[in-house]
Amino acid sequence: MMEFIDVGLGLALVYALSGLVCTTLHEGVAQLLSLRWRNLNRALNELLGAAKYLDVQDHPLIKSVWAGSRKPTGIPVPILARALVGGTALSDGKELFGALPPHLQQQIGAFLAPEIKAAQDVYDAAEKWFDASLKSATDWYARNANVISLVIAVSFAFALNIDTIGIANRLWHEPTERAALVDLAQKTAATHQAVSVAAPAAAASGTTADPAANLGNSAVQLRQELDELDNAAGVLIGWDSQFEEEVKREGLTTKLLGLLASGIAISLGAKFWFGVISKVVTVRAGLKQSDTAPAQDG
Repeated sequence: MMEFIDVGLGLALVYALSGLVCTTLHEGVAQLLSLRWRNLNRALNELLGAAKYLDVQDHPLIKSVWAGSRKPTGIPVPILARALVGGTALSDGKELFGALPPHLQQQIGAFLAPEIKAAQDVYDAAEKWFDASLKSATDWYARNANVISLVIAVSFAFALNIDTIGIANRLWHEPTERAALVDLAQKTAATHQAVSVAAPAAAASGTTADPAANLGNSAVQLRQELDELDNAAGVLIGWDSQFEEEVKREGLTTKLLGLLASGIAISLGAKFWFGVISKVVTVRAGLKQSDTAPAQDG
């Protein structure tokens, strides 16, 4: 029983550390291709219409986050609402609402009280409309991000020969390696338990950053995570001269299934697997106490 748990812990550690690497790779791809910016740009263009979208971009409030060549990953909804509606807090609410294009009046009007009084009423309604409308854009990005995560994870598993079946077989037949990986899993889980791994599908924060600096930080983080994976599981992964013998022994289909299983598991993310490790470590400790209790009673 304990052997099965220990093999599972070892695999979970490999998945978790690989998940950290793939999360960093995904974030780097998102920054390099400006995926969040493209999603935001597409959503606003569809919501506002091309003409109104250009007007909003020229608003002083928007220019503060649109400055230079920076591509914002998000804009605070209150700023968007005020840039869209225009005017000031002292403006007449009915006039501001009447100046909006008909299709926006229809959309925002659903969030307005029957009697429009102050400009703030229109701002609040515009904020509620933006919140509801941009949620669908966030959901769309999340679905696409999940696909990208899966592609990156499967590619990473194939590139580094992270074979679930092969690793499980080796850990089962090598008690020393299994024990070392279990010990490392317990220590690593404690280290990473408080670390929140950002999902590639998180909604935009509304701030802008220097893409070059972000990519530089990602490269450093990627190097550290690869080193951590190599230190923990370097003997279990990677391609070597024994590949042909390994395929002959296990079969090509089994090899491909092992790699694909690893990719799917890794795509679940490091946060998921560190959570699994923490729970399994707790269960394992309880089972060990149960096993030793009769011996102590005797």
